Amino acid sequence: MQPALFTLDILVARPSNISEKYARLPFTTRRNCVIDDYQISTESLGNGMNGTVYKCQHRITKQNCALKVLKDSDEARREVIMHRKACENCKYIVKILDIYENMFQSQRSLLIIMERMEGGELFTRIVERKVNPYTERDAARYISMLVQAVAHLHSMDMAHRDLKPENLLFTSKENDAILKLTDFGFAKEGNNELDPLITPCYTVYYVAPEVLSRAKYDKAELNSATDIQRRGDDVQLKIFGPEASRIAKKRAAKKRDAERKNE
Repeated sequence: MQPALFTLDILVARPSNISEKYARLPFTTRRNCVIDDYQISTESLGNGMNGTVYKCQHRITKQNCALKVLKDSDEARREVIMHRKACENCKYIVKILDIYENMFQSQRSLLIIMERMEGGELFTRIVERKVNPYTERDAARYISMLVQAVAHLHSMDMAHRDLKPENLLFTSKENDAILKLTDFGFAKEGNNELDPLITPCYTVYYVAPEVLSRAKYDKAELNSATDIQRRGDDVQLKIFGPEASRIAKKRAAKKRDAERKNE
């Protein structure tokens, strides 16, 4: 049984939770029902920052893809805009192939068709390699890919703000698979503006100390502390594979203590 998806009437009024800033998407979307073009599976590939991801396949080309369903809102539109812009001209960011505006479970939604990353999450692979952990050479190869993705974002005046092994996906299960960045739910652009970034966006296991301090952080601090802090965490997890769980639990406890002190 497929998820309940319906065509969005072009005359349907824009939801009240969408501001004028995001009223018009800067690209063309499809309004026909997504199941006209794709066979949708009920099997979930996982849950992102703001929505569930399902397996799907293009009916004509038979290309295996992934479908992310986002309830239409300012946050969802910002995520889609950031991701679509970021994946252009960078092979280390998961590609968006199609964007639909449909009704899903009686709610106006954005349906994002992406390339399917058959290799799964970096975090899962780290855990699976407890007996044979990643070497420093392995870590260097993957971090090189991540650094290129982050450098691409920063060159576009964009910050991801949620770099973590769960948001890094492999193209295949092969050892030489490419690693790609995904999930732009926390992404923000415009760091060159005079106003600093002040909203604390993070996953507790990987948050930079500057974010927990609740101090305003500008572009330089964001790029050097937030995104780079998380790249360092990724390196640590790769090199110390068997210790990943212990390190994560210890760091989480420290972060919780820091959060309580800041309350």
